[in-house]
Amino acid sequence: MATVWERGPYQFCARVRRNGVSETRTFETRSQAERWAAVIEGKVVGDEYEDRREARETSLSQACDWMAEHLDRSRSDAKNKLSKLRYWQGTHLAQWSLLSIRPSDLVDWRRVPVR
Repeated sequence: MATVWERGPYQFCARVRRNGVSETRTFETRSQAERWAAVIEGKVVGDEYEDRREARETSLSQACDWMAEHLDRSRSDAKNKLSKLRYWQGTHLAQWSLLSIRPSDLVDWRRVPVR
């Protein structure tokens, strides 16, 4: 549900809250605030909103374990994929949540020489 209220002169605040997810932003006009609230509310209610709690709670190591469990071992590249998953589990990124790994972290990790 979207709520728009006046904060002061030329300041209107819009809040969209749905299923414990809250987004708030301030605008100069009420119409801007209402337009933004409608777009955000559509994202939360519609298809565009993505709940990231599972990604935040899952580490790279856990994701690798899951992939190894569900790997089709009859494929010719299964041994290679398992090797790559074990390699990722041995890196310092293994204990990071999937949501916290950024592209710049991977670039920094790649710059470290392989021993």
